[in-house]
Amino acid sequence: MCIRIKSLRAVAVVLALILPNSVLAAQSDIEAMMWDLVTTTDDISHVEAFIRNYPDSEHIQEARTIADRLRLRQNAHSMEDAIFQSIGSVSYDVPLAFGNEILIGRTLSEIIETSPEYPPVAGLPEAMWKEQTCKSCHTWTRQDLCTQANNYVSMDPAKYREKMHPFGGLLKINLRNWAQNDCE
Repeated sequence: MCIRIKSLRAVAVVLALILPNSVLAAQSDIEAMMWDLVTTTDDISHVEAFIRNYPDSEHIQEARTIADRLRLRQNAHSMEDAIFQSIGSVSYDVPLAFGNEILIGRTLSEIIETSPEYPPVAGLPEAMWKEQTCKSCHTWTRQDLCTQANNYVSMDPAKYREKMHPFGGLLKINLRNWAQNDCE
């Protein structure tokens, strides 16, 4: 039988019920187990429960930091979702309506035939990338581009913003939106 337990306090109660008194962990041991859970979860409710249930813990400041980080991540996802909804669907052969002057009015199929705005690798001499197309280094078929675009769907938005894209971050947003439209 599998029981789903939704709160840290409930875990402690279940442990107290199933373990004999001689084996029952001390409150500090239960707190340590709960802390281990908090350090490995992406569920903000677990962290908030720890903060509520153990306000005097030696880990309280770190727990608050984890909660803040998870809230920021949630907010980033919400902001990204709002952006994707506002730009509408993106199709491979329909000119983009969202982006910078390099992107707007061009289709994804045209962009891969265009010279990048920024170096594909930081510090790469201009002679190696300026006036070159994406296809000079990549075999960007529609399917390959769809596979890359799907990486942006599954990735945490903070992660895909870490590395500059040769056409700027706005292309990543368009690619992610295109992938969410099943790469149509």
